[in-house]
Amino acid sequence: MPWFERLREDVPDLELFDAHTHTGLHDPGGFNATIQELVAALELIDSRALVFPLREPNGYDKSNARVVDWAEGSNGRLNALARIDPDDDPAAKAQYWIERGAVGLKLHTSSEGFVLSDGRLDDVFAFASENRLPIMAHTGTGRGGDAASDEAVRRAAEHPGARLILAHAAIDGQAWLWEVLPDLPNVFIDTSWWGPASILSLMSMVPPGRVLYASDVPFASPTQGAIVTLRCALQAGYDHEQLRSMMGGQLQRLVDREEPLDVGPPPGAAEAAHPLLERIYVVLLTVVEAMMRGGDPGQNLRFARLACDVPDAFPDYEIYKSIEALIDAAESADERDALRPLRTAGFDLLLVAALLARTPSAPVPALGQVDASAARR
Repeated sequence: MPWFERLREDVPDLELFDAHTHTGLHDPGGFNATIQELVAALELIDSRALVFPLREPNGYDKSNARVVDWAEGSNGRLNALARIDPDDDPAAKAQYWIERGAVGLKLHTSSEGFVLSDGRLDDVFAFASENRLPIMAHTGTGRGGDAASDEAVRRAAEHPGARLILAHAAIDGQAWLWEVLPDLPNVFIDTSWWGPASILSLMSMVPPGRVLYASDVPFASPTQGAIVTLRCALQAGYDHEQLRSMMGGQLQRLVDREEPLDVGPPPGAAEAAHPLLERIYVVLLTVVEAMMRGGDPGQNLRFARLACDVPDAFPDYEIYKSIEALIDAAESADERDALRPLRTAGFDLLLVAALLARTPSAPVPALGQVDASAARR
């Protein structure tokens, strides 16, 4: 929390609105979240969120009903997206759930095994376009290796009223999306991805008004997601208006079916980090990648810790000490996160430590506050 709170000090009027959270107890991947766990995690940083079901092998009628009802009773904390399966009367279900109170739709190509060009979705996109609805689309690779971002931009061009949100930093399309976005004002990209390099590359090439903060609960926490998104944006050079847009303002406009705001051009490539910080970043990423699969941190964690032992007068000294404190806290973490039991305890702290090494332009807590936080952990 001190790392999050320090970021918020510089932009105190942020109204956080997370574009990507899940709830459910039956996802075959082993990640689950109750609505109570989601709300508690959001309350910790005073965030609102879009919420939709995790994968449900037996269909989405009951789970969509639950998220719509929970959103309705959340005093504004939640807004529901209805998850649509092309095998289950998708156009009729889309209209039904919007009438029930959902603010948009979710399409997960890899879980349900379809592509966005599937003809069964034609009427879904037409309905969304007519009603200016957000559609969250999973990206990466779909069935047969088809790139979801490639299919999404075709749908966006055909249905200009629909607001397509490409999940997971549009990692399958970052190399070329920046070139087509000027002609597609209805395409947005969320930051629900763990690797800082993917977020930084996204922010360097895509206009800030197209980037939406997202955490991906239960695969990441809102606090972790907010720190990653804010630090990368500050490193990239976002101003306060652009930060407010990214962290919730633009998403609110999409939910309200208003015209999105243009808050400026892409900032260009982020400033490079010192080679020693770059070394720490790369080494810690190898540690985090193993821990995300439940593995042991290995000797690279010790190498990263030793690389932080710089003299007091060294440039960005406080960054090294902050990384050191996070490493110490992670090494003392002995209980796995209840929402992420497949991941080694402390992985999220080391991810933030790696992030600090790649985003030295963003502020960190005072050293005394960092030491106290590590001791409490």
